[in-house]
Amino acid sequence: MFRPPFGDYSNTLITTCNELGYHVIQWDVDSLDWKDLSAGAIYDRVINQVKPGSIVLFHNNGKHTAEALEPIITELHRQGYKIVPISYKRCTKGAPLFCHKLTEIPVKSIIISG
Repeated sequence: MFRPPFGDYSNTLITTCNELGYHVIQWDVDSLDWKDLSAGAIYDRVINQVKPGSIVLFHNNGKHTAEALEPIITELHRQGYKIVPISYKRCTKGAPLFCHKLTEIPVKSIIISG
């Protein structure tokens, strides 16, 4: 699997990665923690956008990221989600561009990426 740095991708990048045997992945929930949103704003963004199979993007140097994570994880667990590593995702052969057609993932799993 390959996640383009900064989420910067093109059809050429995707084609090249696929030719080399890599599946290009991308987050679908951006916490925007790098914008120094409050912990509450980060929480609201993530909880309102997450869905089964989501990849949630956080940054190590977000000003309020650490403060937001515990309540986010607690709420996601309360909703029945399981946090799994990115390596848990297995792409289906022939999946279009990004790996959104996935196998072997529990229905309410999400991934937190950084």
